[in-house]
Amino acid sequence: MSSFNFPATGAHVPEDKDQQVVITPYGKGLVVRTRKHVDGVQEIELIDWKGATYSGPNRPATLFTSTKFPSVPPVVGDDVLTTYGRGKVLELRNNDQAVVLLSSWRLAGRSRVKCYLSLSSLRVLRAKKLYEMSVYEKVEHGQELKNEATAFFQRKEYEKALNVYSHAVDAVRYVQHKKDSSNEVRADLLVLMITCSNNAATCCTQLQKWDDSIKFAKSALSLIEALEEKKGKKIHTFLNQEGFSDIKIFGEWKVKSYLITARSLSEKGDSAVAMDVLKKAQDVILSFTANVPEGDPSVKSLLINGKEVKKLYAVCKDQKKAQLQKEKQRAQAMFAKPARDETGTKDGKKDSLTAASQDIGQVIQPPSVTAPTSPLASPSASTAAQQSPKKPKKNVSFAENLTQTPEVEWYEDPEVLTGLAIFAGAVVATAAGLTYFLSRKS
Repeated sequence: MSSFNFPATGAHVPEDKDQQVVITPYGKGLVVRTRKHVDGVQEIELIDWKGATYSGPNRPATLFTSTKFPSVPPVVGDDVLTTYGRGKVLELRNNDQAVVLLSSWRLAGRSRVKCYLSLSSLRVLRAKKLYEMSVYEKVEHGQELKNEATAFFQRKEYEKALNVYSHAVDAVRYVQHKKDSSNEVRADLLVLMITCSNNAATCCTQLQKWDDSIKFAKSALSLIEALEEKKGKKIHTFLNQEGFSDIKIFGEWKVKSYLITARSLSEKGDSAVAMDVLKKAQDVILSFTANVPEGDPSVKSLLINGKEVKKLYAVCKDQKKAQLQKEKQRAQAMFAKPARDETGTKDGKKDSLTAASQDIGQVIQPPSVTAPTSPLASPSASTAAQQSPKKPKKNVSFAENLTQTPEVEWYEDPEVLTGLAIFAGAVVATAAGLTYFLSRKS
């Protein structure tokens, strides 16, 4: 075994398309590139060797050698390189044999090629990254993630299921079909996107992530509506041939998206919008069940969904009624006049003005006015006016402690006298100054 270091030429050598995972004296290693111009020297990144000295800030420990190391033993799910191309291990058998599904072979329709090969003939490869996959491989990867997420969902591990469903959607979200993309892969992609989006929305409702739930459900709904616009064309016809009926696609899947959206809106308090969505769901159900005989198994799921729609609609209706009642009470509290009881008080409580006047023990009354006696007035009226006693004027205050301030003449007010004294002193000082100034000038 030889060890080399070629930092100058390393950047110019492309990485191997199929990078093998090998066993080195330092543990597992990944063959990044093979330098064919230097006696087939391999550049191996050491995966398990933790005592390596790094040659750069982000560069792992690297071994340069011309020795061909053996492959690590394959396990189920590994990508492997066979005599017939690249594939994936589906099964390991006791007689040193592996069942490999070839990914580099594409036959007509959905036909695939399986090989039964000895373990010694297989070389384990690094799994492809998402950007390295073809359209077919991305769809297959998304289906694998969907199966994994479904297992989490069945165990009620909703957080894990949501993460894997989201990864499945992201794996195929930006797939760009080519001219050679078959109807099968196009249909599989569409079904994968719709079902994973709806299932992710269901996980969000279990986790009470209402905004995310609405986002996933609307994504599924937009795909269904896009397919509905192309009803009767290639992909729609192919899906029908594959067993996906219109009742399932435009009925069950669409109503599921509506139900998830309405439930999330209801939990957020948007009961009016949720009712509008439920009306659309009810219209879809009626369009498929109106002319179908009772008991037809093809619409059984739709009828079950119809019961859920009616139940949720009743809940939203009660919520809307309660919201309107609260708004009405709030408006009455803001603008309605307060009710007074027989004693003239508000809600059985005394007015502050009445309470203050009663605490003081005085009643505000207008001063009495005595008309002047006229010679034409009757004697009785004049006598009554003279005999009626005059009520003394009283100062009224709403202060808690009422004190009567005595009237003071200006010449008895000390503040007025002080001001006058200061003013007089200023006048005297001014006159003295003027006299002094005039005497010096003369």
